[in-house]
Amino acid sequence: MITNLTSINEVQKELGARIHNRRINMSLTQKDLAERSGLSLRSINNIEQGKETNFSSILRVLLAFNLLNNVEYLLPDELPSPLLINEDKRYPQRVRKKRIINGEWKWEE
Repeated sequence: MITNLTSINEVQKELGARIHNRRINMSLTQKDLAERSGLSLRSINNIEQGKETNFSSILRVLLAFNLLNNVEYLLPDELPSPLLINEDKRYPQRVRKKRIINGEWKWEE
């Protein structure tokens, strides 16, 4: 399970293993997946071995597996808290740090 992993390297290896297993279950060779995803055979091999790769390569593989819609689960759309809505009914666009002067905080300018 990915949630029990503690390092980026472990997550990469687990994702690589899952991609490998998915490819095998779909009866695809690495060459087939490379052609479907538009990646090189070497890139597919590196991904399956858990080596470092760029995010767009992972997205291409997910697209080849018809799993691109699952990216939504990586980081769900975050709606701002209703408590953060200002009087104009607008959501804040940025966060400012607070400064403490003489024991009292003031907005940083």
